[in-house]
Amino acid sequence: ESTVPEGTYSAVAAGYQFTCALRKDRNVVCFGIDYHMESEPVAGPFASIGAGYEFACGLRPNQEVECWGDAHYTKRPTGKFSNLSVGPNFACGVTALGEVRCWGDYSPTQPPPSGPFTAVAAGAQQACALRSNGSITCWGADYAGALTPPSGTFTSLSSYAQSTCAVDTQGGVHCWGPDNYGETVAPSGVFASVAVGSVNACALRADGAAARWRCQNG
Repeated sequence: ESTVPEGTYSAVAAGYQFTCALRKDRNVVCFGIDYHMESEPVAGPFASIGAGYEFACGLRPNQEVECWGDAHYTKRPTGKFSNLSVGPNFACGVTALGEVRCWGDYSPTQPPPSGPFTAVAAGAQQACALRSNGSITCWGADYAGALTPPSGTFTSLSSYAQSTCAVDTQGGVHCWGPDNYGETVAPSGVFASVAVGSVNACALRADGAAARWRCQNG
């Protein structure tokens, strides 16, 4: 199914040629390709969702994680999680104790550093996490500065391919990693959140307007 099912939604997550959306009743619907059951979500309820290459995961209200799609990516750990991030080929979560755990294919070869962390962003072969003091730590494949976040205090972050962006406490957006398509050249302004894709990035301004940047195809 390539069209969006009718309904009222609170969140959306785009994967590779498929999309999942979180309904107001906390159940998930997915549409698009379905080669590995990535468009066949498990029953809710869910509090948040994320989508990768051929899989998706959701965080339940009881802080447990469920994944569906290609079995190579969906062998998630047990336990309680407060935050979830799904990259192209692996996912990471912040446990209730503030530690990061990752699962899936091509995840960083070294284990995540010790926390405590409040949020995590899974990329292609690297991940970055937000510490409780607002600083950022990255690990994994160090491609073109992917593991070198700026100094400062941040409130949120997002990654997908090798690039990562974060919003600082003043609302500014900072990006690092390879800049093949201009995805790390963030605009100035005051922003509330940021989302990074494979070759582009978008951010929500404090006034509700959206900004998008990349150098190829506008």
